Amino acid sequence: MTVLSPAKQQVKIRLDSIDAPEKGQPYGQNAQKALADKVAGREVLIKSNDKDRYWRTVGVVMLAR
Repeated sequence: MTVLSPAKQQVKIRLDSIDAPEKGQPYGQNAQKALADKVAGREVLIKSNDKDRYWRTVGVVMLAR
């Protein structure tokens, strides 16, 4: 997932503690759409746990109130 930071920079997030199909796997597009439907255009909070080998932030995404 890609989010826009308060500084208006795009940040790639790898979701932590989730088991969902990748884009190229069966139902991957459905999983991606379901996530987008929940968070697109909404403010989220990211609890960063790590960086992966591609320097993406690994973390938990929560909808802001």
